[in-house]
Amino acid sequence: MTVALVIGGSSLIGQAIVQELCFHYDYVYATYHLTEVSSPVASPSPERIIHVPLDVQVYDHIKVLLDSVTSKHGKICALVYACSYVSQSEYKDICSPEYVEKALRINFMSAITACTHFVELASSTPEQPSCIVLIGSEAGIYGGDGIPLYAASKAALNLFAKGFARQIAPHNIRINVVSPGIVQSGQNTILDPAFLKRLPFKRAATTAEVAKAVSWLCSSNSSYTSGSVLSISGAR
Repeated sequence: MTVALVIGGSSLIGQAIVQELCFHYDYVYATYHLTEVSSPVASPSPERIIHVPLDVQVYDHIKVLLDSVTSKHGKICALVYACSYVSQSEYKDICSPEYVEKALRINFMSAITACTHFVELASSTPEQPSCIVLIGSEAGIYGGDGIPLYAASKAALNLFAKGFARQIAPHNIRINVVSPGIVQSGQNTILDPAFLKRLPFKRAATTAEVAKAVSWLCSSNSSYTSGSVLSISGAR
């Protein structure tokens, strides 16, 4: 039995990832925030999707979820961390210690907690390969526009994955980052047509395109790929 866990499975990108992974895993766990109402992800096999509430700001809750899923199924084969937090007025909010702490906790620290505890559990069965995929951002490479803290947190994910990959390779565990550019999702659901015309492909990426990159990194087709940052930028 194969199991994948998508932390942040209620976002538009997260939902697309859950839907795509359903083609490759027996069960896919998808988390949603306690303040959200879980809505079923459209899938040809909805019985394979298990929705679970999770507050990613509480590190112990992440560990308990990983323990619970592992206890029930024996092993989690793939972990995807797809949570992000950014304010549309970050240039103002960055002066607030509360905003800085929340953003770094969700974008970076909770991802580290999930990764390290996942490895603790998965390393006990190295004969079965495991993988981690973190959802980063091209802002973590070029610095973003008016979102310096968000960009810094995503850059930190990139460097963490590169270093952590060497540490976990002996346990037959891989880790990679998918780094989307402009995606038709979240705050970018409605994009200015004039802006899109300036992009090399004259459009934004779709959530499905991001999800397929995640799926490839979770598959045996990428069995020697680890510590990489896969850019989904459309040549931007």
